[in-house]
Amino acid sequence: MEEAQKLRQREDDAVIDMLVVAASCADYNGQLTEGTEQAIAHVAGYLARSVTKKHVCESCHELLVNRGQGPLKNMRLEEDSEPMDGSGPGLMDAVKTFTELLNRGGLLCPSELAVHVTTDMYLMYRWLVQDEETRYALFGCSKPRAAFQKVAAVISQEDTRH
Repeated sequence: MEEAQKLRQREDDAVIDMLVVAASCADYNGQLTEGTEQAIAHVAGYLARSVTKKHVCESCHELLVNRGQGPLKNMRLEEDSEPMDGSGPGLMDAVKTFTELLNRGGLLCPSELAVHVTTDMYLMYRWLVQDEETRYALFGCSKPRAAFQKVAAVISQEDTRH
């Protein structure tokens, strides 16, 4: 039994190495629609709240949560509106507004860093599952979630070195 587990672990490690190489070479800087960006920001706020509840660290809170709460703005989405590229000042206003509209008292407005990291993870995951070879490799692992977490950690470490 132990031998089979070691074999699966070696196979998973080989798949992780392959996925890291594939994800490192990938160009996943695609445009996202405004709705997708706002949904990702909502998820980023949830993740920021989860982390700050679990880790009572003021520095972590400062990095993940945008404390500046402005007044509620009325936003209207046009049917033919252009996708946001994330570089404009309007993105954080849209994130705040989207968060405030959905808030029933427990949501946090995520920082730009939290939104950026969540967007990067979303784009990496989307790229890995859109390609047939990487999708089969990822979901063929004995623990796909752990494999993706390792791939994301390695890619993030490589990004900080550059």
